Amino acid sequence: MVIRPVDSSDISVLSDLVKTNIEHIHPNTFSEDETRVWINDYSEDKLRKKLSEQHLFCLEYGGAILGMVGLKGNEVVGLYIHPKATGKGLGRMLLDYIESFARTEGLKKLVLTSNFPTAPFYEYMGYTATGSTNVVVEGRTYHEMGFAKELF
Repeated sequence: MVIRPVDSSDISVLSDLVKTNIEHIHPNTFSEDETRVWINDYSEDKLRKKLSEQHLFCLEYGGAILGMVGLKGNEVVGLYIHPKATGKGLGRMLLDYIESFARTEGLKKLVLTSNFPTAPFYEYMGYTATGSTNVVVEGRTYHEMGFAKELF
């Protein structure tokens, strides 16, 4: 298993991974329209833009990309695991990796937002809930939970 920086040749696979994750992990979390907007936020074009604006990493095993995570400033963004690989510690590995990377960048604190079904994972990983927050994607408002973690 290797975690490495995302490059442009990974974009199509990552776009599909996010779409599959959203459709399988969150089938009852969002309306059909909200799901479409969220998936569109990880289209190939938008992922290319994200690649130029943030640090993106993917987890690869046996030649297959099974997960991804990003860091934009001090905000953890876009932690996604392929549904067939959930429950195997890959999310923990990616989050540990991005925290270690953030430390090397001199960051002392990370923040993130999470939809409510995945919030317990971040609490388990030592993040403290900072309260309910709204995230706007393409004019749609998503109600999420904010989290923060001090890096030592």
